[in-house]
Amino acid sequence: MPPNPIPDRLQFWLKHDTWTHTQAALLLCGLDPQYSAVSDEGRLVGTQAQQLNGSKLHLPSVPPVIPPMHPLADVLMMIFDEGSPASKSIQARWRTISQQVQDCLHWLQASPLTERASPQQYLDWAKRKGLGQYIVAALGDSLASVLGEADEQPNPVAEPPVKAAPTATAPSPGAERPSTEADLLQLAALFDPVKVAQLEAMFPSNDQWGKYAERAQRNGLVKARAGRRAFNPVLAAEWWLSTQGPGPRGWDRERCREVLERNLPPRSEAQRGLFSKYD
Repeated sequence: MPPNPIPDRLQFWLKHDTWTHTQAALLLCGLDPQYSAVSDEGRLVGTQAQQLNGSKLHLPSVPPVIPPMHPLADVLMMIFDEGSPASKSIQARWRTISQQVQDCLHWLQASPLTERASPQQYLDWAKRKGLGQYIVAALGDSLASVLGEADEQPNPVAEPPVKAAPTATAPSPGAERPSTEADLLQLAALFDPVKVAQLEAMFPSNDQWGKYAERAQRNGLVKARAGRRAFNPVLAAEWWLSTQGPGPRGWDRERCREVLERNLPPRSEAQRGLFSKYD
């Protein structure tokens, strides 16, 4: 079955070199900025907005004058009666989408994106934040080419299986000190896989972990992967320290060790002493 065609209005907006935050907020909520308006606070204004698929959102305000003898007079009056179920449904949908636009605009204003950015930048931001479902669904397999990046697809090319870390065991007395790699693998075995949001919480990187994860195959983070968009935090932290230039500001292995130790799973409490080897 062929994919759904990208709506013409969306194609029109994707050809723009830049969007404003307001245009992006409307587009990410499925509305056409050319036929939709927002207030300074970000809420929809007027009584009509147009979706990217061409359908209109209408907020009934002043009921139209309907001749009493009109064959559909009763039906029309019911629709435009502000207390009717039909009118309440229309108003509720309007308020819901208006709130979505306002929220999206506020998030954009708090983001590192400049007031004018490229469509690719906005779409990449929205994809990482889990927003813009309408556009992501409409673009489908075209999303990667629009973003200009090789994003992970629902059915990516099979990758070599991630090797499970060995069972963590304390070294026997008198044994030679394990290598740095062996130390890492021993510590890695203490932890369960974590999602991107958990990595961002443990090792703040200005919301970059989502981008790192999307490009894991190319940037080397794949070595820390332990499942679908899940990573071993010890191996991810080591990658983070060794690949981000001279190291993320204010972070070193000792600080990462402290964070990891605070997040040690209950199942590994008995092996907390292994952290003394993390140097």
